[in-house]
Amino acid sequence: MELLQLKYFFDSARSESFAKTAEKYMVPASSVSSAVKRLENELGCKLFDRSCNKITLNEKGRKLQRSLAKVFDELDKVGAELARNGIQDVKIKLLVKSLRASMVEVVAKYRETHPNVRFEMIFDANERCIDSCDLIIDEKSEKYVGYKKFEICSRKVLIKASADSSLCQRTLVMKDLEYQNFVTMGKETNLHKLLLKACKNAGFLPNIVVETNDIACYTRCIERGVGLGIGRSVSKNAVALSVIDFDERQVFYGYYNENARDDILEFVDFMRRWSVEN
Repeated sequence: MELLQLKYFFDSARSESFAKTAEKYMVPASSVSSAVKRLENELGCKLFDRSCNKITLNEKGRKLQRSLAKVFDELDKVGAELARNGIQDVKIKLLVKSLRASMVEVVAKYRETHPNVRFEMIFDANERCIDSCDLIIDEKSEKYVGYKKFEICSRKVLIKASADSSLCQRTLVMKDLEYQNFVTMGKETNLHKLLLKACKNAGFLPNIVVETNDIACYTRCIERGVGLGIGRSVSKNAVALSVIDFDERQVFYGYYNENARDDILEFVDFMRRWSVEN
């Protein structure tokens, strides 16, 4: 009797399908069926009732399933304890310059299966901090020379106005905004560059009345009607305008050193999968 035989049986008992078990373990269905058959021969009894292309767990099979559930539960607990005792805690330092809420979710999800990994998350830092960080989350940038990068996500950008703006009920083109006031984030941000690009394509330069590096100040200026702005989300007091020729997106990347530690590369792989799923 082998552990793999018991695992094949246990998973097949839950799904009542050798094919689904084979898919999980990435083996042919015939391998699962043969392993279960050998287990039945060793035990001297049938565990499944078989009919054309269908298996049904019988009473003896259910008895073994109940016993194995307790065994595998204990094995999982022991394995987790051994992992905690045998693997040294590691620390990953993240510089999060974009996607703050998303990164909190990623870290929380990762720690569910990697309790030995601790994180230091830095949200506000100067450029001198970059070299000491293991992974940087930021918009598309050319300043991370020598770093490898991977795309996390791409999100549509909106032109936003105060909820009581007269522009809210109109269908617009960029040229209609030529004489409007704008607020913007700092000159080095992609939001600022996207605004300049869109206005230039429409044949004018934006009349920027407030420039700030504080997102709360930026949002409040839009809400109070100081000027129009661009961003990914709206609120009760800052709504998206219908500008039919404005179609811009923000692209976000993870940047890491090409000689990164294995634990960092494992987290990078997790983030890649998370980005595809979300």
